[in-house]
Amino acid sequence: MEEKSYLKYRKYFAPQLFFNKLKHNIKNFTQELLLKALELYYATENPKMPLTVKLKVYGALGYLILPLDFIPDFMPVLGYTDDLAALTYTLALIEPYIDEQVRQQARKVFSQLTRTKSL
Repeated sequence: MEEKSYLKYRKYFAPQLFFNKLKHNIKNFTQELLLKALELYYATENPKMPLTVKLKVYGALGYLILPLDFIPDFMPVLGYTDDLAALTYTLALIEPYIDEQVRQQARKVFSQLTRTKSL
């Protein structure tokens, strides 16, 4: 995702919108997409992560929240492939900020979501 795209989509990110998107679309997400989104979200809590990097994460998560993006989310099978690509790319950028605590928190919430199918 280009720098301009991060700036464009970060305005769509808010924690409540993020968790609502997860809650209401849990059946549509692959496990990989869900776990990557959660890792990105919890990585922003790392105090060592610079604001400029956090803004990129917020942009990627904003892209996930927005239903009408490059490939609209309502399209069967393909709807979330662009979102997964954006999350994967962003995770690669922020890998140094993802520690075991981030992974554990993401897995914990992932387990709760997949067990209950909602938050």
